[in-house]
Amino acid sequence: MRKLVVQRRGGYCLELNSLLGEALEVLGFSVERATAKIVRGSSLLSKQLAREKNSDLNESDIHELEVFPHDESGWETHQMLLVGVPASSESVRYEKYLVDAGLAKYSILEPIALSSTLADEGHHQYQGALGKRFRIAPAVDQATETESGRRWNLSVKFPGSRIWFPYYTFKAQEASAQQIDMIHYYMSMTPSSTRPAEPFATMPTCDGERQVTLQGLTLTIEQIEGGTEKERVVEVTTLKNEEEQREYFQRYFGIEGYQAGTVLVKAT
Repeated sequence: MRKLVVQRRGGYCLELNSLLGEALEVLGFSVERATAKIVRGSSLLSKQLAREKNSDLNESDIHELEVFPHDESGWETHQMLLVGVPASSESVRYEKYLVDAGLAKYSILEPIALSSTLADEGHHQYQGALGKRFRIAPAVDQATETESGRRWNLSVKFPGSRIWFPYYTFKAQEASAQQIDMIHYYMSMTPSSTRPAEPFATMPTCDGERQVTLQGLTLTIEQIEGGTEKERVVEVTTLKNEEEQREYFQRYFGIEGYQAGTVLVKAT
């Protein structure tokens, strides 16, 4: 709480979603902390988007890229929330929703209903940051399981892209405290984790049209341009030195008194 709210430093998925979960519980929602495995990271997605933009992909390639791998090995290093509506609520159709505020530039901006009926319709999409769209479906080999124990696959589509990229996969069940603690230790203490190896901050601008990211001395500004066929435009600037870095932490993120060697992640 102190790090996120008072110091305004933000955090990674466990910290952001834990705070959101506590707020939802106070409001009367039931909240379970669940874990997910990231299937494709941001660097790989960027490479595949570049291939598509250069017309290097045919329909067979696109179909292959949209398939979730069946391999269930590997760490579940992401934590999100499974939220149930209050018993008194009569206007909500589904019992459980995926809620996730911990994906930075991939943040989901609305709750996603865990409903095989909606998934079977095939056209239900959910809004994400910077014009991204999300959809969810049961894993193909999990069709006979109950909704509460089913594995789900979350896909993401970028503005201007035809591809629904696999993003993460998870089971709709609560993780143990030990599982959460292991992820927290891995993210904060292990050199091989996905946390940035250098000072990092990212957040959308107030108008919601841009995402500003500062990692080390690299400033990246992403925005969406165009009408119905929106395109993602990226502007990258290399800063001169740490003094200019401190200036930009203040200008874009409101972080004052930045000290070299401290990793700062501003909540999105």
